[in-house]
Amino acid sequence: MLSSTFRLLILWTLFALHIIININITHARIQPPGIPATFCVSSKGNYTNNSTYQQNLNDLLSSLLSNSNGYGFYNSSRGQNSETVYAIGLCRGDAKSDVCGKCLSDAAYVLQEACPNQKEAIGFYRRCMLRYSNRSMFGLVEVNPAFSVRKVKNVSSTNLDAFNQEVSALLNALTSEAAGRGDLLKFAVGNASVGANSNVTIYGLAQCTPELSEIECTNCFNVSLGAIRTCCSGSMGARVATPSCTIRYESHPFFYSTTQIPWPLATPASASPQPPPANHTVPKGKKSNTSRTVIITVVVLVVSLFLIISICIYLRVKKRREKLEEGDEIRSAEALQFDFNSIRIATNNFCEGNKLGHGGFGAVYR
Repeated sequence: MLSSTFRLLILWTLFALHIIININITHARIQPPGIPATFCVSSKGNYTNNSTYQQNLNDLLSSLLSNSNGYGFYNSSRGQNSETVYAIGLCRGDAKSDVCGKCLSDAAYVLQEACPNQKEAIGFYRRCMLRYSNRSMFGLVEVNPAFSVRKVKNVSSTNLDAFNQEVSALLNALTSEAAGRGDLLKFAVGNASVGANSNVTIYGLAQCTPELSEIECTNCFNVSLGAIRTCCSGSMGARVATPSCTIRYESHPFFYSTTQIPWPLATPASASPQPPPANHTVPKGKKSNTSRTVIITVVVLVVSLFLIISICIYLRVKKRREKLEEGDEIRSAEALQFDFNSIRIATNNFCEGNKLGHGGFGAVYR
């Protein structure tokens, strides 16, 4: 009787743990990887369910992580002729490879949920950007669609001028550094103090898709810098993201140490050594066997309850930490549509020599 009860308790414990773990995995799977800004581009047309295009899209997104340059940039395509799907993924330059992979995997799910039938879509997230389309996007400078994010909290009026000057100087330096890097990773981070008598430090980031040239990245950054000055002057933190580049600054550290660039290769976790089996002395007699079974049953119950409670506490703390991190980053967000004058200035009045070709939103310039 006790043996049957013991087996049932073991099975129940394993089943409970299985349910808890899978609930957590499912919950995490459908959560946006950071505060999202999603754009469904209806002008490129729609696809129908169960079509060849949808199958190519699903296959492409599921295999995208195998097409990396080794520094968080992913570019691939799937299909032929009008059914071809192209995708580009870009992770933040300081994101570890496992964090990058999870962000892009989650982004693929979230983006398809938000844009269930659009042939072209793009999603901006905290640590990655993902886009797909029925046109090739590789090597094109595109600043639309875009979005801005700013903190509601502003710097005090007494420090406003000094703050804006330091932000501008820091972002100018970082965008120049990022644009001038090699063709694997165009990324730069840094910080600066605001004024000699201020205890405020600002932290900045600039990143461009690595297949673009220095001048192409510079043009993209110029548009974004103009936008961040317009939308977010005096804000304690802001971000402007476009398909080709992103810039951000905060009054708190938000990036990992630059010593992690380039990424370390992910290494599989080694299994913990198993403890040697304990030498149990098995008492003789029915009474001793019964006592041992009772003790084991109680121990299993206690350990199982402890594990379940620990997992629940961990998941709750993790969820709160993620909410806190996202809340610290995002305060007010809006979509951007860069106007004619902003792009004209950044592209030297649409110089014909700077014209690259045509993107999804018209002509694309250097």
